[in-house]
Amino acid sequence: MIEPLVKTIEVPCDQAEAFEVFVDQMGTWWPLARFSASVKFGMSPQGLRVQPRVGGTIVETSTDGTEHLWGTILEYDPHDYVRMDLHIGLPPQTASRVEVRFVALEAERTRVVLTQSEWERFGRFAEMMLQGYPRGWVVIFEQAYRMACGGRAPEDRAGEG
Repeated sequence: MIEPLVKTIEVPCDQAEAFEVFVDQMGTWWPLARFSASVKFGMSPQGLRVQPRVGGTIVETSTDGTEHLWGTILEYDPHDYVRMDLHIGLPPQTASRVEVRFVALEAERTRVVLTQSEWERFGRFAEMMLQGYPRGWVVIFEQAYRMACGGRAPEDRAGEG
């Protein structure tokens, strides 16, 4: 078994907003120019939409209208938890699992824990995928998502103390 990848950040917004930004507004903050199925297939991404409910899909649209299924929401508990399969344009049977928990710390502060697991579903590419995702989540989760919640990226705080 390959150990799950876990990323934890704190964002400067309440739990409900942190959840809504992550799920409902994913298409506004996800860096599609770098991380999208369209780019993998030599196209330009146009948008990303999420159906926020159990069984809802995550779908990217390319500028030519092609749709790429990224995954499906498996569990949905606003404003605490969302669990989805995630394969970003790969065959659905190769989807890893991404779970995101939102823990209120205080009125305007939330801890967000992202766990990606079931790497074995990538088959012989599992180790290779595991090498790329940690760096990708830094840009996607630790920087872009945090910024969408009104926070600064970690490198913006360098030298503060």
